[in-house]
Amino acid sequence: MKRWSMVALVAFFLATSIISAQDGFNLYGFLDVDADLHFIDDDNPMLLNSHDNSFMFRQGRLHKYFDYRPHDNMRVLTEVGFHWQPHGRFETGQRMVLNSQDVDVAQDPVEYENLLDLRESGRGETPATSVSLQRAWMEYNLSQYSNIRIGRFITPVGIWNVDHGSPVIVTAMQPYSTGFVEVFPTAQTGLMYYGRTYLDMYDLDYKIYVSSGRDVQPIDELADISIGGNVKFRAIDWGEGFEFGLSAYTGIDRAQSQWADMGLTMLVDPQGNPILDDANEPIFIPDGHVRLDTEMHQQTREHAFGVDAKFEFNNFLFQSEFNYNLLKNQLAGDEESSVFGTYFLCGYTFHIDPNFNLMPYALFEYIQANDLYEYDSSLPSNAVFYDGRQINQFHDYGLFSSGYADQAHGLILGVNANIFGRSNIKCQYTHINMNRDVNSSSDNDAMNFGVLSLQFTVAY
Repeated sequence: MKRWSMVALVAFFLATSIISAQDGFNLYGFLDVDADLHFIDDDNPMLLNSHDNSFMFRQGRLHKYFDYRPHDNMRVLTEVGFHWQPHGRFETGQRMVLNSQDVDVAQDPVEYENLLDLRESGRGETPATSVSLQRAWMEYNLSQYSNIRIGRFITPVGIWNVDHGSPVIVTAMQPYSTGFVEVFPTAQTGLMYYGRTYLDMYDLDYKIYVSSGRDVQPIDELADISIGGNVKFRAIDWGEGFEFGLSAYTGIDRAQSQWADMGLTMLVDPQGNPILDDANEPIFIPDGHVRLDTEMHQQTREHAFGVDAKFEFNNFLFQSEFNYNLLKNQLAGDEESSVFGTYFLCGYTFHIDPNFNLMPYALFEYIQANDLYEYDSSLPSNAVFYDGRQINQFHDYGLFSSGYADQAHGLILGVNANIFGRSNIKCQYTHINMNRDVNSSSDNDAMNFGVLSLQFTVAY
């Protein structure tokens, strides 16, 4: 299985290399290799979240872009991401998400031929491996003011989500407030209208879209359509460049379980008494009837808002984002909860050589989660439970979703070396302080952890 997976992967790259020679077709991408060392206390819940204190090298991401222009006014773009081990091997005891269900791989390592069945987690990364379709769209360019794009697109929000390739990211990983905590959907499938207008040395980009929302939600009525937009102002004559953006999104996020129950009939004797087994329990046999049950355990209306700014001046870089998501639980009378994340990044570039630049950087971030989990007797009986408490929301916010923490702030210090313009070596240390939830038994000191990261990237 592994051999055929590798053969298929090699054949895929050979085929795309041949196709790239055609007119109007471009093939490009990036890859990165990471090395991490975590510093986590033994009683830290992070140890339950696929982290340990081992040092390891790992193949991070390999992204391929297929860019085709059959006409001057038409473009097709696909981005496919291969994460960790592209041949799809899951080691014993690791977890994956398959068809929206958690699966324990507890026996021998398993290989999967169809990795596209893996449900995306964030950008498709799992503790072992995955293949993710980052985007796949076609667009029609009517003019600089009017363009139409349809398909799966990266959500136009902020800076990090759009520029997610490791060669253009300053740090060795995204801030927790934009990557680990997914305030906005990272990608959506739908229809987008966008354009750009110019005024002297300034320009304004605008995007409006409708979609099926987070994780491709079914649209049963007009109110189920997700809507969003983004505007970006740029001034190229302010220092070495200034940009300011606003983003908004609203949509429905649902999750439901569906299963089939086989009808059972209890065996009785001629007197109507139950027939018991060796454990003194009644014996049941299938009655031939199957019942299909559906349970809705999440229905949330999201309202997300974001602000971002970036300013470059005399080799200095200043960058920041503010993202906020207000969630209304429609299974509990629109009871509200929220998640807020922000960061501030600054750096300075030393131009040491035409082929070598060095940027030391520092980043501070803050995350706040409010009322994601609290007991509410008004919730229906089919609400999801966690540690005996009914869950008010069911979004995947990592340790925040697990009830371990409701607030975090972090500091990142590092250096980014750019070599030959297309390759980067990044080294950084991240320290995160998490404040525990009032319902958690963990103390605040145990929630702190550090990560020493080294990353090698190249764009091609």
